[in-house]
Amino acid sequence: MKYGYSFLIITALFFCLTSCQNSNDSQEEKIVIADIGERTVDWQQLWLSYHLEPKWGRGLTTEESFNNQLEYLVEQKLFAQAAVSEGALEDPRIAGQVAFIQEKEAIKALYRKHVESKVEIQEAAYEQAYHNSKTKVQFQYIKTTDSLKAADYLVAFGTKAFEQIIVSPADEKAVSPMFTFGDMAEPLEAVVFQMQLDEIRGPIKVDDQFMVVKLINGERDVFRSKMELAEQKSKLKKVLFERRAKVISDRYVSQILQGKKVTIHREAFIQLAKTFNQVVQQKQSDNSLPLYLDNNEIKETRSTLKDFQDDLLITFTGGSLTIREFLEDLFNMPTGLRPQVNMAPALKKALYQAVRNHYLAEAAAREGLGETAEVQSAVESQTDAILARFRMQQMRNNLTVSETEIEEFQGSEAYARLNNLSKGKLDNRAVKDVLLDFKFKNARIEQSDSLRNVYTVSIQQENLSKKIDKPDELIAHQPVRMYYRENFH
Repeated sequence: MKYGYSFLIITALFFCLTSCQNSNDSQEEKIVIADIGERTVDWQQLWLSYHLEPKWGRGLTTEESFNNQLEYLVEQKLFAQAAVSEGALEDPRIAGQVAFIQEKEAIKALYRKHVESKVEIQEAAYEQAYHNSKTKVQFQYIKTTDSLKAADYLVAFGTKAFEQIIVSPADEKAVSPMFTFGDMAEPLEAVVFQMQLDEIRGPIKVDDQFMVVKLINGERDVFRSKMELAEQKSKLKKVLFERRAKVISDRYVSQILQGKKVTIHREAFIQLAKTFNQVVQQKQSDNSLPLYLDNNEIKETRSTLKDFQDDLLITFTGGSLTIREFLEDLFNMPTGLRPQVNMAPALKKALYQAVRNHYLAEAAAREGLGETAEVQSAVESQTDAILARFRMQQMRNNLTVSETEIEEFQGSEAYARLNNLSKGKLDNRAVKDVLLDFKFKNARIEQSDSLRNVYTVSIQQENLSKKIDKPDELIAHQPVRMYYRENFH
């Protein structure tokens, strides 16, 4: 069996936050900013939180904005420890999420050790990448999984107008945007950047497909500058690193999976694939991040397949997964890390990914990577976020709003203002939500203050001040939330 994909690549959209810190702090030399009971907040945690979950805004000084963010993390640690003391880790949902985080972080450590540490990028590679980045190309292409059909398409490219070439429904025929370095798969890029206008090339093997291309447009910027190369280096490094890492990762995964036998059980697979296809809805996103399987869709799938949940879905050397276990694994993942499953080919790939991660987790455990300080710190940080949300959701669920309170609010000036802003659409349900939000905010503040008497909070303000550039400078913009995505599949 062939697994044609790497096991873990960590990417950040917009920029890599961890490399943008004005610090070269190592895991061994953490700068602690706050102690909260048995928890700590270090500079790296604060920096990432500051950009990924901003709790500050325009009009604050830089120092005030970081203090706001620190207060958010302090409160999170307080609620997390309260949740632990109340037995939250015994809740099956929380326990499942924590187990997933532990496995994920151990596999990431495996990636750092066996892949990331072995990536080397020579200066000549940067110079070639910079040269390629000065070129833009556009091409017509046909893509197919059949090498023989690709050869036929190559002939058709030379004898017919592109519009007249008929392709089978399973194949893809299109015109590319203007592409530059990093926009295409490396095998395709290596060919297209060498082509002349109207030249036809192919078949070019890209992953499991074959492409035939015709160059129809191109631009080349002849300006070269060592200063510009230096400015572009971080962007070029991201592309070069991922390409080299993928080669090393694929080789490592192949070694781990060598000799392993995997069997997908047809009847259970068909039942699950059919249900996912019916249940999973097409989703639209306001940004470039795809939207994956949500909790309600998993619950509906469980309900639909209640009579089949104990059927074996996949068996492999040393283990197996039933439909129930696979759905449970999906449910324990954060939404953004779930694989696509709505079509049968995507579901098949997701199952192989589950098996691959099983073997990678075993490898990480053999090497004791789950016990390292770096992994334990990452697990604790993510677990605390889950526990705090759980505790606060419980608080909110216990709050109530009476009909009398709704009526009193509807007679207030605040209601009149809000109703005007909502163009008269503030009905009883909306009023109830407003009042619940208000009650929850007050309860949250009260609980946070109370928990400070249980868990001692100590802020190392001097350590924080040393890390902040221009602390008195006023912030003139609203924060732009950064999207950080881990690809676990």
